[in-house]
Amino acid sequence: MTTLIALSVAVLATPAGAAKKPKKPTGPAATVIKDCTKSSTGLLKNRYSARVLNLAKKEVKGDIAEYTGCLDAIKAQLRRANATVSARISGKPGKLTLLYKGRVVDELAVKRGKSVTFKVLPGRYTARANGKKKCVASVTARAKKTARVAVVCR
Repeated sequence: MTTLIALSVAVLATPAGAAKKPKKPTGPAATVIKDCTKSSTGLLKNRYSARVLNLAKKEVKGDIAEYTGCLDAIKAQLRRANATVSARISGKPGKLTLLYKGRVVDELAVKRGKSVTFKVLPGRYTARANGKKKCVASVTARAKKTARVAVVCR
């Protein structure tokens, strides 16, 4: 009886906020999750690279996984991401941003003389170097093919 009372006191003495709250997604994963949770259809409105989608897939948990179609929407876009864009910066190294219709698809750091690869949905993209509007190049990604682009930035 005393054990039961002691256990009851211990449970009641535990603060309500002591339960571990789920960590909110950050960065590109948060953008994907926000996109599908705000969508009336449950589908992704924007395009994302396979890297960003995989990050988001790992972050879909709890209520979002149970009560939204986010996980299914992410998996569907991943299945359709069968085009590759290989991009490099001609000039000094930095960040390379891949855009589709003005929206960021992905952003990666590029070392001097190296290329970065984006696995994406087929379509026409813009590659931007170091956030400069003058340092851009267009590229068309086709299914099951690799499109190469060099962004000239001086």
